Amino acid sequence: MAESVQQSDQRTSQRHHSKAGAMVSLKSNSSYRFGSIKDLSQGGLSFKYVEFGFNNNGDISKEDYMLEILFDICGFVLGPIPCNIISDTAHCSGRTSEMFSKRMCRVKFGTLKHKHKAKIEYFIDKFTV
Repeated sequence: MAESVQQSDQRTSQRHHSKAGAMVSLKSNSSYRFGSIKDLSQGGLSFKYVEFGFNNNGDISKEDYMLEILFDICGFVLGPIPCNIISDTAHCSGRTSEMFSKRMCRVKFGTLKHKHKAKIEYFIDKFTV
């Protein structure tokens, strides 16, 4: 199971709740997560995903991650963006199963190129509530 990494809340940008259908893909050399975006800002995002027993082995705090933001309804794709996991914790809402667990992952974006900053601003403007 994934190890939990938690730090105090150090947000410098306002978070915006995403519309339904906004997805994120988070990859490293040893793990893969795919889930729905809860909220995002210019500095990072949080998302819910389902963890299966074979995913996410290792020390997540030492991994190099890349993410892609997707909004399939209109074909929006942003990434890959370098990032670090701030926390990855169990997210208990409703029924759980021994085969998988619901999780909440919070990431901080790494150094962004100008085009990434512009597309994140566009995403916030068009796909958040």
